[in-house]
Amino acid sequence: MKSLFALLTVLLWAELVLIEVILATPINGRIYLAIACGWLLLSWANLRFRRPSRGQRAGAAILLAMLAVLYWIPWSSRKPFLRNFSQIHPGMTIEEVDSVMGEYPRGSHLPKSLSFRHSNDGRFDSDFGIVYFRDGTVESKEFLFD
Repeated sequence: MKSLFALLTVLLWAELVLIEVILATPINGRIYLAIACGWLLLSWANLRFRRPSRGQRAGAAILLAMLAVLYWIPWSSRKPFLRNFSQIHPGMTIEEVDSVMGEYPRGSHLPKSLSFRHSNDGRFDSDFGIVYFRDGTVESKEFLFD
């Protein structure tokens, strides 16, 4: 059971690092919370019949700290951009969208829409957040990634 738990933990970490760091695609904070709670629950179930050693408690603390670091560090310019872009919701006015996305380059290539880019870096120069408007308020949005 311990080796299966360790293998699952390693595979989960490899997937998180692949998605978050290598692919530069941020994961929603709720998913991180679910992962942390699930991992703690499985750890508790694995250790419930015996008292965890000091090393096991330290390992658990280190893994949770690493999970927090993986979530909070902006590994690319895409991560803070998508966090801001996720704050845009239907019904917002153009001024409200500009207040959220004001620091990013703005364009308008399609009728009744605004587009935002987060970077001129070659890795992300085709990433666009497009906000569609109807009657002066947000109708929908989409993120087109490179």
